[in-house]
Amino acid sequence: MVYNEAIRLLKTLPRFGNFVGLKRMEALMIALGNPQNQLRFVHVTGTNGKGSICAFASSILQAAGHRVGLFTSPHLFSWTERFQINGECISEADFVLYFERVMAAANNLAEQNPVMAPTTFDVLTAMAYLYFFDHSVDIAVIEVGIGGRYDSTNILPNSVAVISNIGLEHTELLGNTITAIAEQKVGIIKPNSQVVTGETNPEALQVINKCVRQQHAHLKNIVSTDIVKQKISDDQQIFTWQNYTDVNIPFLARYESYNAAIVMATVQAVQQQYNLNIAEENIRHGLAKTKWPLRFEVVHTAPRIILDAGHNIHGMLALKDELKHLPKSGNWILITGASIDKPYKKMALIITPFMDTIIVTAASHKAAPPQEIAKILQQQGMACKVLSLRESLIQAKNIAQPNDTIFVLGGLYLVAEAAELVPEIFI
Repeated sequence: MVYNEAIRLLKTLPRFGNFVGLKRMEALMIALGNPQNQLRFVHVTGTNGKGSICAFASSILQAAGHRVGLFTSPHLFSWTERFQINGECISEADFVLYFERVMAAANNLAEQNPVMAPTTFDVLTAMAYLYFFDHSVDIAVIEVGIGGRYDSTNILPNSVAVISNIGLEHTELLGNTITAIAEQKVGIIKPNSQVVTGETNPEALQVINKCVRQQHAHLKNIVSTDIVKQKISDDQQIFTWQNYTDVNIPFLARYESYNAAIVMATVQAVQQQYNLNIAEENIRHGLAKTKWPLRFEVVHTAPRIILDAGHNIHGMLALKDELKHLPKSGNWILITGASIDKPYKKMALIITPFMDTIIVTAASHKAAPPQEIAKILQQQGMACKVLSLRESLIQAKNIAQPNDTIFVLGGLYLVAEAAELVPEIFI
């Protein structure tokens, strides 16, 4: 089998299983020898910030000399991005190898009982655990897919649990209240484990604290007021948290300092739970060298172009806060779209009032109709155009002055496609 064939077959698998629960995943991992039972984990859930937290944590652990697995989703450009060891993506050949191994076990289970047929994410998660075990990682950083309690990743015997924050998301699967969603997120907390959260909502904290007590776990709660921001530029920010002064991270967005503080607390938790050696200089170096693209990232200057993959209400509100604090020189030009499975009608109105020019577009995959988004904006008295993504970028280039800012906002698929077009158009 070649890589493209593996991807084609992967895409034919169902997105959701025949029942809610982990029995299907547990059976699959038993068939594969339960490699996850031999590993250490940082398990990360939350509505927003999961990816940044995973990237920060992986970078710090690598800086400390550890061999680190990283499993995240979705990917930007290639399925191989989801599986990394010390910053290196799995090769296409190894992707095929582990896909075939997992599918052989999965097909055998499905033949015995069709309801045990795996989902796409079941297979990807099993591949990650097997790959990390075979390559002898010291610790693996795992991003939850959806929720936590019944997520395919949640078959770990032990882990440091991180809950970034909790907002209304995937309500058709997780519930339509903060309490219901929090109940799903806290499902990753294991007995006698270390837990870190940046959540501040009293309703969500009540659920987290209750679960921590029930599991006899140990909680670290990060408060944003403990973070003192000192300097922010297009390519870095410096802040202080607790005894860590002048911490440097290579990101513009103010919320990334909050994510970094969560990770610094997570590193303390890892040291306590697994007795891994991680020095302060490792933490500083790892944070400063973290790479996590398309998160309020400046990819071009004169005009400045900022790409951000915020994809839900919670993410749009975080973007709104960034825009409030971002110094403005020149006009702001927005290129935006959304995924069809998001509340795009509400999302469209959150950031558009800050903009001088608005262009509505669509990604090539899972896109909400741009005409519908434009209609909503026009009903609110905002002028906008509907163009293809390429046409949108060309239009923005033609009207932008050197001191203007072009924002491309609206989900991973749209922003990833824009990232590939920008070097071609803005030459």
